[in-house]
Amino acid sequence: MEGFVSLLGDGDLEAGIAACPDWNLADLGRHLDQVHRWARAAAVEGVSDHLVPWGSSERGPLVARYREAADELLAALRELGATTPCWTFGPRPQLTEFWARRQALETAIHLWDAQDSQGVRAPVDEELARDGVAEVVDLFFPRQVRLGRIPPLPGSVALEITSPRSPGDGPLPCGDPSLGGDTAPRTPWRRVLAGDGTGAASAGDVETDATLRGSAGALLLLLWKRCDLDGGGIELFGDADTARAVLSAALTP
Repeated sequence: MEGFVSLLGDGDLEAGIAACPDWNLADLGRHLDQVHRWARAAAVEGVSDHLVPWGSSERGPLVARYREAADELLAALRELGATTPCWTFGPRPQLTEFWARRQALETAIHLWDAQDSQGVRAPVDEELARDGVAEVVDLFFPRQVRLGRIPPLPGSVALEITSPRSPGDGPLPCGDPSLGGDTAPRTPWRRVLAGDGTGAASAGDVETDATLRGSAGALLLLLWKRCDLDGGGIELFGDADTARAVLSAALTP
């Protein structure tokens, strides 16, 4: 979050956000301020409809308000711990650890957006990005289908993360046992996008129409439509048309 604060303090606030064409950097800061306050209310008060008006777009008030929102969110999550029951839009059990993970990923994606608006494309942290890929496949994509926002996918695509973990890194935030504890996996970490995101077609070991292979950061940016197959450093195997059709779907909100 400090990286985002720094960009709000020093960056060009009028710079456009490519992934959100109607926004500039100031708007992105106001959005993330709003999201942090909403998430804190969900964790602390157990409400899903906490409405927060956008703040000022002037640099001083913008930076102060965002820092306040970030600090209050972090303080609340530390006080509550990881296992306090609260409202989330994720699966049960609904615990505060959801918001710690979700807000870390929300900030990471928007930090990339903010840096990109200033002409810098910094990589996303690999461990956090790995958790983010799992979040899209296991949470957001099935939810998009369940809510009727997109139909089931027309084909199947495997996502394979090839970047190894380093010994001593400790458990991942998502706690995925398939990653082999704190050692590098012998085979690529794999998730599958297929159908409605549930059932046997989405199992990690099924055959798919296409496979996308790359670093966790590159795959995360691809899933959030921050890059495309032609410029994201991703290897494509199998049916390219199916891969592009799946990626064109609104897999995330």
